[in-house]
Amino acid sequence: MLDVTPAGVAWFSRLGLDVGALKPGRAGIARQCLGWTERQHHLAGPLGVGFMAVLCDKGWLRRTNDSRAVQVTPDGWAALKSEPGLTPATVENLANVASVSPAV
Repeated sequence: MLDVTPAGVAWFSRLGLDVGALKPGRAGIARQCLGWTERQHHLAGPLGVGFMAVLCDKGWLRRTNDSRAVQVTPDGWAALKSEPGLTPATVENLANVASVSPAV
């Protein structure tokens, strides 16, 4: 189970996600989940679902029709670069580090 810090609540709020309105699940508001195909952790639970919905509603992410994959749109990359400072290269580097790091 993961907690959202006050700074995190404010950040999600600026994106349009009201963390306080989310109904906690069995494992709370958020948890990490190990994806079975990529073997990478991702944000799960009500916060993950809400976050994905906000990013799709903004047009920053697009779901693919034939798989569970998502695509980051050009507007999405611009937004992700301006706020948390993510670029395609930094995301790829994070994925490479995670794939060689020991499991926690």
